[in-house]
Amino acid sequence: MYDEEEKKGGILKPIIIGAVCGLIIFGAVYFIFFNKKEKKPEPVVTPTPSETIEEVVENPTPEPTYNPPSTPKPPVNPTNPTAKPTAKPTAKPTATPTPRPTINPTPKPEVSVHFGANSLACEKGKPIKANISVCNDIIDSVTSNNNNVSISQLGVADVVNFSDTYLNNYYRCVSDDKCVSQFQQKKCQVYNYLVSCKTTGTSELTAKTKSGKTDKIKVNIVNKYIDVKSITFGDVTNRVMKKGSTKTLSVTFNPTNTTSKNVIWYSSNPKILKVDQNGKVTAVAKGRAKITAEISTLDGVVHRDTVELIVYEKEKDLKPNDLVYFHRLSGSCSVGKTKDVKIYTEALNNYKYGIDSVTSKDKSIATVSKSKVQYRCINCVNYTISCKKKGVTYIDVKSTAGGTATYKITVK
Repeated sequence: MYDEEEKKGGILKPIIIGAVCGLIIFGAVYFIFFNKKEKKPEPVVTPTPSETIEEVVENPTPEPTYNPPSTPKPPVNPTNPTAKPTAKPTAKPTATPTPRPTINPTPKPEVSVHFGANSLACEKGKPIKANISVCNDIIDSVTSNNNNVSISQLGVADVVNFSDTYLNNYYRCVSDDKCVSQFQQKKCQVYNYLVSCKTTGTSELTAKTKSGKTDKIKVNIVNKYIDVKSITFGDVTNRVMKKGSTKTLSVTFNPTNTTSKNVIWYSSNPKILKVDQNGKVTAVAKGRAKITAEISTLDGVVHRDTVELIVYEKEKDLKPNDLVYFHRLSGSCSVGKTKDVKIYTEALNNYKYGIDSVTSKDKSIATVSKSKVQYRCINCVNYTISCKKKGVTYIDVKSTAGGTATYKITVK
């Protein structure tokens, strides 16, 4: 029995040992195969500076290390899962400093000096007066370029003694806008000088201010001086002017051989009509203004004539009264004499008409009738005024379109 058991044990023992060995071999193979396929890379340990790790590299070509891409996780706000965008603080507006006002230095006043005429004429051995206007300065000297004349000062007149109209229209201010403005502000003075004419010929006078501003005037000295008695405009054949247009007026002297023909021209309103010292008129703006031509005698008597002109932009701006007028505003004659006048009617596109009636307001002083002889003129009719007795009356005209005009007649 022992032999049987020993025999069975001898048979089973190699089987068991073989099975155990097989399992060991299978486990080793399994471990080697699967551990190599699924082996994950070990984390790289960075040695501290105090440590020194020596590694023997058996294989000079290291195997590539597999690093799987990492997906970044969104930040988690444990308090508020849905985080709202943080609002930016509103920037406060920057206060702009208030600029300090720029203080401009006060400009120096404009200095001007003007003789009261374009030229002078005198008779040998007799004196004449010369007037000089000075603004924002004073006269330093008045001299002559030769000995044909001598000069002496009579006095100084302050501006406040004169009316604005007189000052604005005199002393050649019409050709100097600054001069007109200064006179209106009463910043000027008028100097009066006496010029004694010694020898026939010509002289040139120079007025100089303290600041060095100058003006010049010519003096004509003759043996026999023929003084002017009157001055009248030539026929004004067109009283209306379009804005921007120009025309030149002329005057007639009585007597025609007068020595001095020094005419001063001025406008009643330079903002509507401007005129230079040659009689050239410029229409500046719509409206009415009067142009005056003026001349003085040796004794200081002033002769003048005036005409009214109308400035328009479009023909519709004109009224019937604007298109009928006498060639002058007034006139005179002696008792028993006659005076011829001309009445004009404009002939624009929208206004083509004639004269309806011409009458005298006081027939005992003067009567009026159509002239027997019609002088040649454009758009005009000649009438004759018969002077009956001393006095003043008016001649009225009415056009076929209803326009009216008046002429003043003085009977001496």
